Amino acid sequence: GDILKDTFKGIPVIFEDHVIFTDYYRKLQSLNADFAVIPLGDDEFNRCKTFQKYLEFSQFKIPVIVGNSPVYTDIIEQDATGLISYNHADWLENFDILVNNQNNDREEIGENANAYSKEWSFENEKHIENLKTIFQ
Repeated sequence: GDILKDTFKGIPVIFEDHVIFTDYYRKLQSLNADFAVIPLGDDEFNRCKTFQKYLEFSQFKIPVIVGNSPVYTDIIEQDATGLISYNHADWLENFDILVNNQNNDREEIGENANAYSKEWSFENEKHIENLKTIFQ
């Protein structure tokens, strides 16, 4: 809430209110976001989550900075398909990389993440074959 808004005071950051499910993807696409932040920590509760948020952002080529959670660290290739923050210094460095975008990192990571996310699509032939095997 207010602590986050105070942290980013003076920086053009947009905080979005909740969006109903049926409008979520339309809203996500309309944001034209430079990057997204998923500050999930590594604890027992968070280990039960999935990497769905990463796939959602990746579909729209939005690069992500994630926290140190196996949910994300197990699937993201550092500096290629996303940025992982293991500690405070990493968070600062990763923000610097994507905010300043000196080497077009946002675009490259977004493209790589998008390509990777397509591997998880049900349109992927591998998944279709797996489903056929399950339901035969």
